[in-house]
Amino acid sequence: MREDANLGGTSSSLPRPHSLPKSSSVITPGEHGPLHRVLLDCLARSHALAEARPEREDPLFAHVEDLVAVQLRTLMQRERIEQALDALRAQLVRQSVELDDALAGVSRGMCGGERTDAARGGAKADAGASCWGDLLRLASDVMRVSVPRTVAATDAELSTHGVPAIRAPLAGPDPIGFRAMRRRLNVHLFGDLRVSFDGRPLRRWPRGRGQQLFKFLVIHGDGPVHKSRLIDAFWPDIDPRAARNNLNVSIYYLRQELSRYDKSLAFVEYRDECYALSPHVEVWTDSAAFDAHVCAGERHEAAGQAALAVSAYEAADALACGEFLACEAGADWAVTLREQWRRKRAEVLARLASLEMRRGDVRKCVVWARKRLSIDVCDEGAHRQLIECYVRTDQDALAERQYRTCAEALREALDVAPSSETEALMAQVRGRRRLAVVPHPSGHQREASRGRD
Repeated sequence: MREDANLGGTSSSLPRPHSLPKSSSVITPGEHGPLHRVLLDCLARSHALAEARPEREDPLFAHVEDLVAVQLRTLMQRERIEQALDALRAQLVRQSVELDDALAGVSRGMCGGERTDAARGGAKADAGASCWGDLLRLASDVMRVSVPRTVAATDAELSTHGVPAIRAPLAGPDPIGFRAMRRRLNVHLFGDLRVSFDGRPLRRWPRGRGQQLFKFLVIHGDGPVHKSRLIDAFWPDIDPRAARNNLNVSIYYLRQELSRYDKSLAFVEYRDECYALSPHVEVWTDSAAFDAHVCAGERHEAAGQAALAVSAYEAADALACGEFLACEAGADWAVTLREQWRRKRAEVLARLASLEMRRGDVRKCVVWARKRLSIDVCDEGAHRQLIECYVRTDQDALAERQYRTCAEALREALDVAPSSETEALMAQVRGRRRLAVVPHPSGHQREASRGRD
């Protein structure tokens, strides 16, 4: 076999399979992954078959053994890469601690007396987080270039022999080893705030605006947030210098509280006058999961898959177990967001009611329409859905009462009358009721059969 320029050596540099000991003596099942065991088992079987045949130098067996040897060499090379990454991570942690100590000394020596200790800590933490982020980005960029190139060369070597490349260790966007650095942060924004880090609930929050800043950064986690935007959101009416000081203090206390869960991780990074949650923390939010379920439901609905669409919309509704940012009822920055999420939830409930109506399940349609009214009692669309449900089940009296409820709610809340669409629907209902009872020639009345819309 030809020499591999990237990894060095030739296939002859590895021991021939005939001379290898049994697989159990080379790698124990508990020490390595299943791929190692499969390859070693392949070598053991090849060795057993070769000994059972008189033509032990059969070219086919030799070719198979060469291929397996290349795969094993690739795995060993990747193990060396992972070990190098482990050493790199340890070195970065040590450098972070040293950098933090150095910045602390600079901060004590240079900061003026007019700034509070918390403000100096916030400025120092900003510089430290920026440098720490630079180190991690540099290491990540190096590994994204060097690791894939090394493995790609090996995979090209294997593909020439018809052996599929091994992609499992490099699955996903992260290079080898950096996946282990990503921690998990779960944030529930519907109802009361609930946060957990790697399964551990976060119960303590810093004083001041720390928790609100955390929510803001999580909600706008699709990119960094400029500090001026944070100041406009939380301190719009005070002196700019005092506002910047308040921001530094709040970020400082937020970082101090979050660092209790991982001293080596900068949860909030600062770069180019922008704040963002660390890219090494995987953030899950119920609001993002809600949007994902809604997108799935829309795809199923467009494809005519009503049952799958209902399941997706129900999953989205289950996540919205309360008012969005319920703890920020008096916060100006949360008013628009809360109203947007009310409309989103109402739209999902409207879709569920419509789908159940088309599927003929009037009872479920009533459930979803009533839940929609619990969000906004003036939602005429929900009132009309209930009226249609009552008409379909021949409950015209309930339909009339629902219309009166709608008219009263609109009058009290908005001082307006029901829309022309609602009035037209009720005109059809009342017209049907007039046709429902017709005079009989004998002087008695009888029920006439009533059609349905």
